[in-house]
Amino acid sequence: MKLLERFQYLIPDAVFVARKHGGRAAAQLVGRRVGTVLFLYRRYLVLCHPLSDSLPTPIPPDGYSVRRAMPQDLPALAALVGPGTARLFARRMAMGRVCFIALKDSEVVSYTWGTFDTSWDLDYIELPLPTGTAYYYGSFTASDHRRQGLLTALTGLQDQHFRAMGARHAIGLVERHNKPSLAMWRSFGSRQMGTFTHLRVLGWEWVRRIALNPE
Repeated sequence: MKLLERFQYLIPDAVFVARKHGGRAAAQLVGRRVGTVLFLYRRYLVLCHPLSDSLPTPIPPDGYSVRRAMPQDLPALAALVGPGTARLFARRMAMGRVCFIALKDSEVVSYTWGTFDTSWDLDYIELPLPTGTAYYYGSFTASDHRRQGLLTALTGLQDQHFRAMGARHAIGLVERHNKPSLAMWRSFGSRQMGTFTHLRVLGWEWVRRIALNPE
């Protein structure tokens, strides 16, 4: 993704955060985003779990509901992520990416994405996905709603959707130190199928993949 395009998303999000949480929080957001655009080095585990013909029905925690997001949900998503990121989300939906959301009353408090295809511009990554493999990414839960099992319920909903679309496997990238995400993926029977190293310098992207076939 071009540097200027990323900054176009950043400016409205920074204004949103400043109004909601104050100037210090907005400055921290700008620092994080600018820093990762200019330089990023991350190493991930590539985790994979099978999608069987008989998947359990996902059960959200009491007081929450989970479902697929539609374009009319973008204002509610914007209230969580900011108007800039919501513009990116609108582009993703228009290009066939699928978002799943968890709601508390009518408020979106968690979301995750899935796709059969990836691109730097839309997904901040490009993976050569094997046929019949869905990629899960971009998960987030608001701080007041974590440790409730929301992403587990959303992942179960993803599994049902992508299995109905013909997927046989789902993969995701998880950093080694992210123990909650590792535990969640392993609860679905995931195994490590490779590693992925991502380096970004001044907007240029380099990746090194050591991946196995999910079969």
